[in-house]
Amino acid sequence: MADRWLARWLAETGRLGELRQRAARGSYPALHELAEWLASHERMDELRRLVTGHREPLAAWLARDHRPSVIRLAAGLGDAEAQARLDRWLARRAGGCLSGRW
Repeated sequence: MADRWLARWLAETGRLGELRQRAARGSYPALHELAEWLASHERMDELRRLVTGHREPLAAWLARDHRPSVIRLAAGLGDAEAQARLDRWLARRAGGCLSGRW
């Protein structure tokens, strides 16, 4: 629990260097918070590298995230479920445009 709170505090206070170090040493909470921070700040290139290097520990985080940019990233990395979510999202969005709701 302390590791989770520390990782959250590091992310909230912008101490990304230490957060990255803790994630590199195997702290799942630090890895999760770093991914969350990168996604929320649209640092998608860095997030892609992080996810590529830590695919398994971040799989649940990717599956839960509903931001189109994160879903698009996961789909681009070959995640079939993310691709299906992206397809559904795009279909709903296109349907809204076609029906005049935009």
